[in-house]
Amino acid sequence: MWVLLLFGIVNCPLQIRAEDETNTCAAHEKWTVFQRRKYGNVDFFRGWSDYVNGFGDCDGDYWLGLEPLHQATKGGDMSLEINMISKDEKEHWVAKYSNFRIGPESEHYTLHVSGYSGNATRDGLSHYNNVQFSTKDADHDGLPSGNCASKREGGWWYRKCSQSNLNGNFNKTGKKGIWWRSEFEDQGLPARRLLRYSEMKIVKRCAAHEKWTVFQRRKYGNVDFFRGWDDYVNGFGDCDGDFWLGLEALYQATKGDDMSLEINMMTKDKKDHKWVKYRVMTITQRSITTAP
Repeated sequence: MWVLLLFGIVNCPLQIRAEDETNTCAAHEKWTVFQRRKYGNVDFFRGWSDYVNGFGDCDGDYWLGLEPLHQATKGGDMSLEINMISKDEKEHWVAKYSNFRIGPESEHYTLHVSGYSGNATRDGLSHYNNVQFSTKDADHDGLPSGNCASKREGGWWYRKCSQSNLNGNFNKTGKKGIWWRSEFEDQGLPARRLLRYSEMKIVKRCAAHEKWTVFQRRKYGNVDFFRGWDDYVNGFGDCDGDFWLGLEALYQATKGDDMSLEINMMTKDKKDHKWVKYRVMTITQRSITTAP
């Protein structure tokens, strides 16, 4: 049962995730996939030069390269999305960052990242904000002794080692494997969620990113939604709590045919968060139209 429902519209079409519909590394709607771990047939325990220039097969496991990533993000207008599947393939997590940029080689490709959201177990990347990239032959991790890249068998923005290791050893478990920060980290339980799959991709941020209009919210249960036509046309509730904006207001906002819809939901026990997106949403005076 879902107890939190949040509907929002924005006047910028959401990018379509079309990487499975194309054989190119740069996906259909301007998504650029720069990292993928899927088959385990590409060695990611490599040196600096390989991580700078890229390696692997863009149809399978690969790394685009730090230099192309810097060139793609240096304008400061890119967002990041990370898709992950658990080792047992029973859970799928998404981590999103509204701001993502990689510095130049002179700064050892420093990571600049912020604005986390998603249903991932915890934020496993913001810890590395302003951290330089490290490999087994280029140590920039700040660890007084030893090399995190060698300890984790990968290349990453290690900061006195790690809270995630997406470029680790595909065939190993523990700290050297592919993993993401666990929600149990502070409870004396395993601090890592082992992964069977990961994919990192960037997209240009929408200029209207901060202009979402929430038109429905169910959060506290203190507003009756079993109402008549007039109430649903005109709206009701408290816009800071449970409310319905109103069908007429929604029609006026969407009649230009340039709005997208996002629905956020949370389970009754608050342990699971999901969302649904529709690229196009319009409300006519008599009907609703959506497109996935």
